[in-house]
Amino acid sequence: MNILEMMLQNSGQISTMAKSLGLDQTQIESAIKQLTPALAQSVQRNATSTDGLSNLVNALQKKDHTRYIAEDDAIAQPEAISEGNKILGHLLGDKEVSRAVASQASEKSGIDSGILRKMLPMLATMFMGSMSKQASSSSSGLGSLAGMAASMFGGSSSKSGGGLTDILGNFLDFDHDGSSLDDIMGMATKFLK
Repeated sequence: MNILEMMLQNSGQISTMAKSLGLDQTQIESAIKQLTPALAQSVQRNATSTDGLSNLVNALQKKDHTRYIAEDDAIAQPEAISEGNKILGHLLGDKEVSRAVASQASEKSGIDSGILRKMLPMLATMFMGSMSKQASSSSSGLGSLAGMAASMFGGSSSKSGGGLTDILGNFLDFDHDGSSLDDIMGMATKFLK
């Protein structure tokens, strides 16, 4: 299951966002479909460097992001919004990039970009919660992610299977063809236009 499918299964969080932002469920789902690829592309980009991958592993290990998908209303709480903004800062960089992502999603979804900017921190916590849940339930678990991250950049083959490489690959494979590369290139093209 890819990250988009996983996020769309969080019906309680979708309802919370809809109520919090004054939108209906269909609009929230449309926004999720437009915004998630930008977050996924950022995770992929960050994971291609040793520091970026290390930071991702540390974030997945040290923070309890799963609470944002375990408790329906958690993503709308001030603490979650603050955490979501930190996640966005790490993934997207500055606020200008977040604004650009929201603006582009607004054009495609018809939802006001100001509302999408308010949605992004909630979506970011849901995104990390989904990644944490998937990483925790993988055969290797979070405990071995740090070692896998080190081996990915320390000379060992990342094609050995399992671990963070597979989690990211599966999460970013939106068309289920077994390769996330075409999906990442498509997302890059979409967001660089």
